[in-house]
Amino acid sequence: MDLIRFRVLWIPLIFALSLFAIDKIFFLGPVRRATQHWSKLEDYFYGSRERLFRLLAREEAARATDPGADGVVLLFGSSRSAPFPVAGFAREFPRARFYNFSAPGAVPSYYYYWHSRIRQDFAPRIQLAVIEIDAGLFTRSALQPSLAYSYDPAFVLKHLDWGGDGAGFSFDSAETFFARQYFALLKYPLRAGDILENQRVLRFVHEGRPVVTTQLALKDKLFAMMDASFENLRGGVPYPVEHALGPDALLEHARDAASRYPGDERTRKSQMYFLGKLLEELARDRVPVLIYWPVVARPLRERLEAAGLVREWQEELRARLTTLERDYPGARLRLIDVYEGPYRLECREFSDSYHLAGACFDELTRQMLRAFRAPRE
Repeated sequence: MDLIRFRVLWIPLIFALSLFAIDKIFFLGPVRRATQHWSKLEDYFYGSRERLFRLLAREEAARATDPGADGVVLLFGSSRSAPFPVAGFAREFPRARFYNFSAPGAVPSYYYYWHSRIRQDFAPRIQLAVIEIDAGLFTRSALQPSLAYSYDPAFVLKHLDWGGDGAGFSFDSAETFFARQYFALLKYPLRAGDILENQRVLRFVHEGRPVVTTQLALKDKLFAMMDASFENLRGGVPYPVEHALGPDALLEHARDAASRYPGDERTRKSQMYFLGKLLEELARDRVPVLIYWPVVARPLRERLEAAGLVREWQEELRARLTTLERDYPGARLRLIDVYEGPYRLECREFSDSYHLAGACFDELTRQMLRAFRAPRE
């Protein structure tokens, strides 16, 4: 009788709990596969970093019985660093193990998160840490994928910016992280158009044979290819398309890309805080660090230079590196810009205005390792 009398209280509660339970259905893999747009790859990439971490753990455990093993090479970057060839680094470090922790839209807090976990759990001998940095990684839009798909609650709470001065995650960022941790439809928004687009039928000719498939089937094929090559590529991705975009298409894409580079000061300070902590740990451990400023297409580079998003940022980074080398004698930290200067990349083919085409990565690797070997000026 009491339940009936107070149904005005318990009926809304049951309704809310039912919605919460239904929401959890969208965390299930088969449901995510069917409802997420075929072009969304962030969930896969960020989730696969745990697999890469387990691979590192397994190989570190076996290192004691492998007299040929000699340290690791770590790479932290965005999707622009995912296609680096393992063989290029293996020629320079033939006895080291290579791990590519790049992910779409990855930011310095993401880099620091994985480095701190690796350092705390294994403390391997790092022969080289490669870090991709440019101004676009210090924006709120760049931060969103890692808030949705990376970190853990303890890390976010430990690095919460209680003082509001940029020393960690803002309360807004923490709220976004926890909301997406516990509410599937915030992490994986449901859109009818995405479901229909996944099932859109494609017809084309491949190697002389007609092919009929769907967008979703192509995504499944890409994921299967990445899974099969995961350990061989050490967390990187296969780059089956070597195409380059034409000048008109690059110009159009650059206009849109340039608008996403300027960020808010709060996010910039926060990500600078995490970059500082990462570089300080590496300097303290005397790890050779190579920070590279990625090549973008000329129309985008010109817009970024005009906006002060190249020279001013690079000067600030170099000042930070100089301070760290003074504070930690023996630290070896270098920033290179492969767009120009002594390590200029000659290959200039792009799949869009800020993604270098796969055909250029062998040369990019050679130029970066030249900079690694070169004596300091």
